[in-house]
Amino acid sequence: MTIHDALVDTVLQLLRLPVPVCSGPIGEEIDLDTLGEAELDGVRVELTGSTPDDSKFGDAGPIDWSTSLAITCAARGDDRTAGGRASRVLHNLVHQRLRADPSLGDRLYYMAAPQLAFDGQAAGTRLGTTVAVYELRHRSASNSLEA
Repeated sequence: MTIHDALVDTVLQLLRLPVPVCSGPIGEEIDLDTLGEAELDGVRVELTGSTPDDSKFGDAGPIDWSTSLAITCAARGDDRTAGGRASRVLHNLVHQRLRADPSLGDRLYYMAAPQLAFDGQAAGTRLGTTVAVYELRHRSASNSLEA
């Protein structure tokens, strides 16, 4: 398993255990646009990029990485709450879970506050989304991406 896959697995585990942050699906690169009408929410986790510190590349020492991890929270509103607001409430639960262990089990040495993007509810669906992109800084052994 690569260090990048290990990061995703750790985040998924944090969001699912001991009590899931939502009642709907939580997964890697899942399609939240197709949530069934009965499903109220869901969380997608995906890597969007990773950049090594080139000044150390080729040395025998470890390589530092800056990795972007996008977490999309989709939630369905009701008669009193808009979908966009419901998705922000869900993202708050996700953020609290991540900040409870900001090193992700000693896999990171830095987690930045996320950049947020919002998409209000799509017409007729009451489904809103919040996308949070976290910058994660971590380290791999020299010449290997193994976890």
